Amino acid sequence: MKIFYFIYLFLYFGYTIVRSGWLAAWVILKGSRGDNGGIIYYQTQITRPMHLVLFFNLISMTPGALSVDLSPDNKTIHVHLLDMNGENTFLTIAGRIERLLLKTS
Repeated sequence: MKIFYFIYLFLYFGYTIVRSGWLAAWVILKGSRGDNGGIIYYQTQITRPMHLVLFFNLISMTPGALSVDLSPDNKTIHVHLLDMNGENTFLTIAGRIERLLLKTS
């Protein structure tokens, strides 16, 4: 069953990358100067170091979001968003990726 969730994670992440890439390109083409960017703090339930590293990197590979730092207790990821109006969308996507990673363990 773990392999099913891993394949689903791979397909979902591929879809997310393409979709968010188009959205980030649209923001740039509209002439955004980055005035609406900012840092958010994402609380994670992931405890396994390998899954935490993978999750950190998956966030950074998504256009419009960049993992900046990890708290000393490994529970909070600091994420820079290109557009703070997309915070809810980011939280939905990150939550789904996190749940899929937890199911693969």
